[in-house]
Amino acid sequence: MITARTLILAVLAAGGCFAQQPAPAGKDATGKAPPAKKVAAKKAATPPPAKTIDDLKPPAGSKEIEPGVYRWIDARKQPWIFRRTPFGLTKYPESKTVPEPDPMPTDWTVTDAGDSLNFEKPYPFGGTLRWTRKKTELNDQEKHVWKLAQGKSPEPAK
Repeated sequence: MITARTLILAVLAAGGCFAQQPAPAGKDATGKAPPAKKVAAKKAATPPPAKTIDDLKPPAGSKEIEPGVYRWIDARKQPWIFRRTPFGLTKYPESKTVPEPDPMPTDWTVTDAGDSLNFEKPYPFGGTLRWTRKKTELNDQEKHVWKLAQGKSPEPAK
């Protein structure tokens, strides 16, 4: 049964939900128009457009070494490298160290199969890794191992 108390509560709740009216256009919640000074101040305070990644450029006088990489020498004669990345332009000092070449393997075995070569090397997790490569498509390591297998002394890696 619906009692009088339940009916009164339902009517008050519905009335409370629909009692809110949106503020008219150009007025705040109190019904007053905002002062004109605040609106003008907001319009004048718009910041300039932010620079995009494409707007960033290396310093004047820099030379492009390869696409997206620039070399620049500052007033103290120190060379700097600028590299364009997806996150912007990065700057770091030029390194004089030359990386060591990979050591040439000596534990590979090679067998001749006509116009191609069969290579085997110990796999780091046990067993052997096998692959076949044509003699015209050998990389530096494979050429080195092939010359060792033939008994020739390979020239040193450059």
